[in-house]
Amino acid sequence: MDPRIRQFRQQARELNHGRSPQGRRYSEELHRLALAIVTDHRRQGGPLQDVARALGLAPQVLTRWQRDADLPRPAWRPVTESDASEAMAAPTTGLVLVTRQGHRLEGLGVAEAIQVLQALA
Repeated sequence: MDPRIRQFRQQARELNHGRSPQGRRYSEELHRLALAIVTDHRRQGGPLQDVARALGLAPQVLTRWQRDADLPRPAWRPVTESDASEAMAAPTTGLVLVTRQGHRLEGLGVAEAIQVLQALA
């Protein structure tokens, strides 16, 4: 576990001792720490839900903090739609990699697939 996550959880616990979940408050320092953790985690391809769970926060809280801090969020990527019969007619050469998040990469060589998998690990 990232030591910053432990630090966040400990400081949040000390700050919110005895408060109900709806009454919890977080300092600006904790906001910045959480957002740094989220940014690093997302750069590595991890979903927001995983880091939110590790921090003990709802994903919506982190999304709101990102918006309030005016941080860049992952950009939408262009997607092309094709007819299913076209996709079936044109066989893919190389490896096909489908991530847990549902991203699909086609036409990879073995070395490229290894690089992608190492980057996602």
